[in-house]
Amino acid sequence: MSAAPKFIVFGIDAASFSVLDYMRAEHQLKALGWMMDEGIRATLKSTIPPMSPSAWNSIFTGLDVISHGILDFLKIKPDHTLDIERSYYQPWNLWEIMESAGMRGLLFNVPFTRELMDRGYKNTVVFMGAPKPLSQCARVCSDPEIEKNLKMRFPNHYANHPGFSRTAFMNDTEGRYFRDYMEIEKDSLMHRKELISFLLKEYAFDYAIIAFTDVDTVQHYGWRFFKGAAAIQEEFDPVTQSYAGVDDVVTAVVEMFGEACRYYVVSDHGAQDVDKNFALNAYLREKGYLELSFAYQYFRTIHRAMRIWSVPWLSMKRKVLLSFFTLMPGSNTVNKLLVKTGRAPLEIPASADLDALAWDKTKAFSFGMSGGIYINDKIDFLKGAVPESEKEDLINKIKDVLESAEAQGTSLVSRVFRPSFRKTLMEKDRILPELLMIAAPGVGIVNDPGEKQILTTFKGGANHHPDGVFMTAGKDIKKGTLPPFNVYDFLPTLLKCEGVDADVEFDGCPAVDERYFKLPEKTIRVKVSPLTRENDEDAFSDEEREKVMKRLRDLGYID
Repeated sequence: MSAAPKFIVFGIDAASFSVLDYMRAEHQLKALGWMMDEGIRATLKSTIPPMSPSAWNSIFTGLDVISHGILDFLKIKPDHTLDIERSYYQPWNLWEIMESAGMRGLLFNVPFTRELMDRGYKNTVVFMGAPKPLSQCARVCSDPEIEKNLKMRFPNHYANHPGFSRTAFMNDTEGRYFRDYMEIEKDSLMHRKELISFLLKEYAFDYAIIAFTDVDTVQHYGWRFFKGAAAIQEEFDPVTQSYAGVDDVVTAVVEMFGEACRYYVVSDHGAQDVDKNFALNAYLREKGYLELSFAYQYFRTIHRAMRIWSVPWLSMKRKVLLSFFTLMPGSNTVNKLLVKTGRAPLEIPASADLDALAWDKTKAFSFGMSGGIYINDKIDFLKGAVPESEKEDLINKIKDVLESAEAQGTSLVSRVFRPSFRKTLMEKDRILPELLMIAAPGVGIVNDPGEKQILTTFKGGANHHPDGVFMTAGKDIKKGTLPPFNVYDFLPTLLKCEGVDADVEFDGCPAVDERYFKLPEKTIRVKVSPLTRENDEDAFSDEEREKVMKRLRDLGYID
C-alpha cells in the first residue's frame, strides 16, 4: 500500500442525494455507499444562483458570491461583448493555503484551473482534462517531468471527453446518442482511474482534489431516463451509469489507501426536474425592455450567416445552408430523424449573442443561465440607453414585472431580488447584474431574445438545485448527520478537520460536530503568501477562447 495522503477531496459536479440515496437503496454504490453508511453526510447549500463557477469558487475559497463576484462562465464588457471569466479562485484558495504550508498536492480535473498551469506553484501539481490522447496534447500537466512520464506510459489515455452537442441531446428521444455518449464516458473514466491510481502511487502527495464534471451534463439532458424519477422504467439509465462510473474511480482510490486517509465528497449544487423553459430575454422583449437589432429582426438569416466568416471554409457551405434551414418549418423533425438513424444532427448557429440586440433602445437584458438582469445604463455600458436618473425606477419596475411573470397559467418566477454584491464589488473589473431571478420549480432559463414563445416544453431534463452534497469518511470519522451548511463553509470545515489555521478571513465557518470528528491535537499555523497573477489575463489564446465558447454553447450555458 502506498503512503496515504492526509486527505482526498472528490468533487462531483451536480451530485445530488436524490440520486445517491436511490442508488444506495438499489445496492449500486461501493465506496460512495460506504461513505453514506459509515461516514458523515450533510446537505451542502449552493450559492445563489446555484451556478458551477460561483459555487466551485465558494467551495475552494471559503467566500460567498458577495466577496468573489463570480456568477457565470463569461463576463460582460462595457462594449456589450462577452469575455471568458479568468478571475477564478481569487484571492485565496485551498491549494494556495496548502502550498504555503509546504504540503504537496494534486489537482486533477478541478473546474476552472487552466490558468493555474503557469502560476508557478512549487508543491501543487495541476492536471487538466484533455479531450484527446495525451500523446497529442500540447500540455496537460503543470509539472513537465510528470507530464513526460504520463505521455510515455499512457499515450492513448485522456482524462476528459469533449461531449456531444446540445442539439444532439435534446433531439435524442430514444437515447441513441446518449448510449454513444455513455460509451465514451465509460472509456474516459477507465483511463482516468488508471491515471489517478498511477499518480497517487508514483508520487508522494499530501493531499489530492479529484473532480468529475460529466455528471452535470448527463443530468441536464438525460434526467428523463433516470429510473428514480422517470414514470416509465427503461433499461437504459445514463444518470445512474454516470454516478456508477464515478463511484468506480472513487472505489479504486479508497481501496488503495483504506481508512488511513480521510475522504471528502462535495458537489457545487444538486439537480431537479425541469419540464419547461422560460425565455427570459424574450419576456423582457415582450414587456418593452429589450429590442432586437434591425438585422436580426428583419434579416435573421443574414445575421446568422454572417457568423460563418470566422469558421474554416470547409464548414462554410454547411453553415450557410443551415442558416436558411433553421427558418424552415419542420427543422426540428428533421433533426430527430437524423438522430434516430444515428447521424449527426444539424447544428443551429447560436442566435442569442448580445450583438442581436439594439443597444440604443434596449433597457434591460440577461445572458447565461444565472438569471441575472443587467440594466443597459450609461454608467456601465458605452452604448447605454438608460440615463442614471431613470435607473432606480426602472429596476423597481422590472422587479415587479418579473415577480408576477406567468405564461400558460404557469408561474415562472419564485424570487427576484437585488444582490448585495453590486455595492461590495464595484471596484472589480466586472459589470454585475442589478437583479437576480430564481425560476419557479420545474422551470429552466433560456435567453434566446428571438424566441417567439415565452414558455416552451423541455421533456425530461434537469436543472440546478441549491441542495448539493457533502460527505466525509475514513480516518477519525464516526457515522453522523450534520445540519445543512453553505458551500463557503466547506473550506473552513476542511481546514479545521485537518488542523490547519490560515491567516485568511473567510465568509464561512467550520461545520464541525466533535461527536463525529476527531480533531487533530496540534494545529499548523499558516501564513499565506499570494502568488503573482500578472499573466492571468493572457491565459487563453483566440483559438482556445473559441473552443471554450463552443463548449459552453453545447452544454447550454449560453445560447
